[in-house]
Amino acid sequence: MSTTTKTKHKPSGLFTTVGSEWTKIWSLGTSRILLLVAVGLAALAAALFVLTSAVTTGTDIAKRDVFDVVSTSLLGSDAAALTLMVMAAMTIGSEYSTGMIRVTLTASPKRSQFLAAKAIVIAVVTYVVGVVAAFVAYGVGQLILLSQGLDIASVADPRILRLILGSAIMAPLYGLIAVAFGIVFRSTAGGILAALVALVIPSIVGWVGEAGNSIMPYLPGEALHNVAGLTAATSPYAINPGVSAIVLVAWVLVVLGIGQSLLAKRDA
Repeated sequence: MSTTTKTKHKPSGLFTTVGSEWTKIWSLGTSRILLLVAVGLAALAAALFVLTSAVTTGTDIAKRDVFDVVSTSLLGSDAAALTLMVMAAMTIGSEYSTGMIRVTLTASPKRSQFLAAKAIVIAVVTYVVGVVAAFVAYGVGQLILLSQGLDIASVADPRILRLILGSAIMAPLYGLIAVAFGIVFRSTAGGILAALVALVIPSIVGWVGEAGNSIMPYLPGEALHNVAGLTAATSPYAINPGVSAIVLVAWVLVVLGIGQSLLAKRDA
């Protein structure tokens, strides 16, 4: 009498799934290129904004506070964040467009685990590259000041370091929004569009005037400004940075929750 032994497939754990998600990103040539492009754009945009600041602000760079010059140069970090947002959207959009999502969810049937792993990888990669881009943008701005014989801002200044590290949060914030809505719309374009909408919402609310003052601090963009120290203490949008950090985490959890809900309810 023969005995047949059935081998059950053991679902991969979170650590293994995180490794798989990292491999996916690094194996895509487009992703690697966009990571480099993000840093390059940060440098170019920083140089452009600082060199043209006399025209855009109406004040010569020599008469501006060094903190203001750093914040201007860190607009280069924003350019990098937008590039990383596109990369993040592509990581999920490409899975739907190629049908790879079915293979992924077969290997990791726990859909919450799959999304958690992707979110972890995207958050870490985009923040690390975002920090590099922010320091590059800061460095470009300081080189321009040095070339003109002007005082520079040191990262030993807590305000400057907070500004650099805080500005880099833009990359994972909008990157994770792009991932969540890439799942909602099952496409790269849908993820990018949703993240861009989230990016411009504060500007739209700002048009409302005083009526929007109570809302603004709790929108992603303004909460990010509070964390980075860009919001003046006298601004009606200023709230405790710790509260702003909680607001940002809440936004990320909400959008990922939306993505997870749809991922769990419908076929990939």
